[in-house]
Amino acid sequence: MTLHFEPVSEQTAEAARNVILSGLTERFGVLRPEFLADVYALPGSYAPPALLLVGLHEGKPV
Repeated sequence: MTLHFEPVSEQTAEAARNVILSGLTERFGVLRPEFLADVYALPGSYAPPALLLVGLHEGKPV
């Protein structure tokens, strides 16, 4: 499997958010949205100089 990485964008933000929230839910069970403002504000919360990379497989975020 080949992965390509790129900065989170408007096109990948929703999928990235879903992957992040899924992983956090799996790990912690209950999420507290008040501590996740940066996740809900993607991609703006990681505008330069901040950086959040999204892994893509066949053009789809994973």
